[in-house]
Amino acid sequence: MPRTAKLEGHLRSDELQQRYLRCDHRADRTRWHALWLVSLGKSGNEAARLVGRTSGWVSVLVRSYNERGTEGVETVKRKGQQWGGSEAALRWGTEQYQIDPDKIGIFGHSAGGHIAALTAVTGDMPELEGDGGSLGYSSKVQAFAAASAPYDFLTFGGAIDDDAEFFQRMFGGKISERESLARLASPLTHVSPSTPPGLVAHGTLDETAPFRHAELFSNKLRAHNVEHEFHALEGCYHNWSTSLDSWSGFGNEDDFYVMARSFFEKQFL
Repeated sequence: MPRTAKLEGHLRSDELQQRYLRCDHRADRTRWHALWLVSLGKSGNEAARLVGRTSGWVSVLVRSYNERGTEGVETVKRKGQQWGGSEAALRWGTEQYQIDPDKIGIFGHSAGGHIAALTAVTGDMPELEGDGGSLGYSSKVQAFAAASAPYDFLTFGGAIDDDAEFFQRMFGGKISERESLARLASPLTHVSPSTPPGLVAHGTLDETAPFRHAELFSNKLRAHNVEHEFHALEGCYHNWSTSLDSWSGFGNEDDFYVMARSFFEKQFL
């Protein structure tokens, strides 16, 4: 049975409802909505489904609210800005957002995990910089966390297949016909002693990105003496659950977003 979160008594349920109803900032409104739902006894999974987020997002929100009250709701937004998105664009906006340019981490799950890992291992590689509006700013990050990500497109398994339409669109042809591009896009290719500290987490039964990918990536990080944490989630699929039909339960210690937050706090605080 889903566990129900406990909210500290900073605001009554009706006060949380009013914060939600009267808020005209979309992101803040979603946070107040989720907290109000939890105050009504909804589980983290239920609240997450109703506001279109994950249980991990709700877990971090509740923890921050419990620790810091209404200020903690804003804290979640600021930390989300620091940990996600384009690292070069963030460094471009470090003064405006008061972000320490030497403490930028990136994280993601699945395809987002691939982007996080690839960003971490490539840094300022010119061929991967693109032509966006943040040219001239470093793309290096100081830490990364990746979950359920593909790390080597030349190692087939799960959804990674030479005949997969998605990857044919991604690479402009079959992987076997575009090996150099597939190798360039694989985080495993670029691991070096200069790779920043990382967290790698993966379900052992992942049906989409093979668990073998995470093992290979972790082994290469270890071979280059790169500081990292490796978490094998026994019996879990791509959705971090032991069931293919759901996400992990509220407050689960293996929830990636909580795990990533803890990792970044150890690196940066």
